[in-house]
Amino acid sequence: MSTEPSEKDVRRRDSILSDVKFELNKTLTRDWKKLSVTKNDLTIDLKFTPDESESDEKNHILYVQVVEKIKERERFFDVIDRSKGFLWFFNFVMKLVFNPKLMSGNHNRTIYLLDEPGSYLHQSAQTELCSKLVDISKNHGSVIYCTHSHKLLNPDLIPLNSIYIVEKDNKKKIKATPLPKIQTKIENTNAFQPVLEALQTPAFESSIGNEKVIAVEGIYDKYAIQLMVKLDESIYILPGTNADSIFKNIQYLNAFNKIYIAVWDNDDEGQKVFKKAAKFFGDIEAEKFDFLPKNGTKKRRMEEMFLKKDLDLFKMKLFLKTDATYESIISTLFYTGKKERQKILSLISNETKANFAVLKTIIEKRLKKSQEILEKAS
Repeated sequence: MSTEPSEKDVRRRDSILSDVKFELNKTLTRDWKKLSVTKNDLTIDLKFTPDESESDEKNHILYVQVVEKIKERERFFDVIDRSKGFLWFFNFVMKLVFNPKLMSGNHNRTIYLLDEPGSYLHQSAQTELCSKLVDISKNHGSVIYCTHSHKLLNPDLIPLNSIYIVEKDNKKKIKATPLPKIQTKIENTNAFQPVLEALQTPAFESSIGNEKVIAVEGIYDKYAIQLMVKLDESIYILPGTNADSIFKNIQYLNAFNKIYIAVWDNDDEGQKVFKKAAKFFGDIEAEKFDFLPKNGTKKRRMEEMFLKKDLDLFKMKLFLKTDATYESIISTLFYTGKKERQKILSLISNETKANFAVLKTIIEKRLKKSQEILEKAS
């Protein structure tokens, strides 16, 4: 009985290989180009050829080749010839897209456990990978990973309450502590400081690469501004932990020669620290300082920039409890999918929109002044 594949089987096999190549290139090469330093066009080629070590040539081997286009010329490599970063990403995509256990099942029930996913990637690639992992968690299942890189813990993408610091306690037992419960070794002036301390990363490394900085009192102020104020992508919002933390962060921002502004809540504590900062740093530096816009003659904190009916709207649309806190409302909205978030925000009142429009004017005015001051000084 002949074991040779029929012509029909060969055509079917080639068609399947073509489908696999298409899906693999659509997923792998598109995403790898974002992670790669060279940005060269890269594709995967699959060939099913007889095993030359077998005399009857009835066994076949699937060859996987990487084809890289360098200055209009193609160069061919075996997968193992590529970098460790590419090897890790290739294996990850193969398990993600072509895992037989997942292709027929419910992806949302899948749990991905990853050990140091960014180990062999440069820092900008780690930033892109962080976005990819968030996308996977939304569309394919739960993602749990350990890392020593703050680039894989981008607070714009990863909710701070989903981060755990793993360490040994006094009895040398391993424990995982939620980030909000971590006690920092020095005075906490940055909402992300516990992570940076655990990773032994300089506290301001996360903002050094950005052109302009807005220092605010807390992480929820950062969320609210990013939700409601359209800012240039080069602007980094640095969240403190209270009004006084802005005062301390100003010293670092000056040390790094940043174009920055400081925005306090327009309440008693904010006004107190504003006056202290203006006295300490001087009149010229104080031109970079401001408050949230007042509500007529009333003082205002960030949560009061939203009308109550809009916060109630958020709770309803996000299926939160009626007694949900402002912090849980804003963080849930911030990490909601882009389309759903935009749909919800389109429903808010004109009064709330107007409040943040005034804040945007304040931010633009102070940033312009900050840039002028820096240019004169240099």
